[in-house]
Amino acid sequence: VAALAGIPLRWDDWADIGSLAPAVSHDWRAAALIGRPQIVRALGEYDLAEILLQNEIAKRWPEVHLTPGYAWGGSGVREDPLNDFSQESALGVNFELPLFNQHQGQIVEALARRDAAGAHLIAVQAQLFEQIDRAALAWPRARSAWDDAQGVLQIAQRQQQAEQRALAAGAAERAGVAAAQVATTEAQLLLLAAAHE
Repeated sequence: VAALAGIPLRWDDWADIGSLAPAVSHDWRAAALIGRPQIVRALGEYDLAEILLQNEIAKRWPEVHLTPGYAWGGSGVREDPLNDFSQESALGVNFELPLFNQHQGQIVEALARRDAAGAHLIAVQAQLFEQIDRAALAWPRARSAWDDAQGVLQIAQRQQQAEQRALAAGAAERAGVAAAQVATTEAQLLLLAAAHE
């Protein structure tokens, strides 16, 4: 931030609205969609649901879990290391045997969560496409507002120049010049507002 503080910020072509085209290509729509944080979050939720579904599917088959055993000694509870064979140690063994239903209930729940995440992803995508389409439809109105604001600014600038010439010739007062300067400034603000739109 400190390094950027000394650099002047310039955008020379900010007023080149005439070079903008309202044509919406498929690639442009896709690029506008991919960069949005809502779609990134929805994709992350779908990926997480897919991973959880794969974990539940993997549990259909028997699993064996080996864990170190715990023993009570003179110094309290101790954990026996699995790789130390120089002393007597305990070993914990767990079996998960999904014999009858092969974990079908949890798989169906995970599948439903993934389907819900997929539907949410499609809904977010539809919302974003609707925003893009609305912006494309608003382009003619925004362009018209820009053109109108440019016309108002040109008239205000001509009026200000005329007032300054009249003041120099002694045919006007300073109040007229000040009013023309205010009108020009307001027209510039109107042009900025139209560019923002």
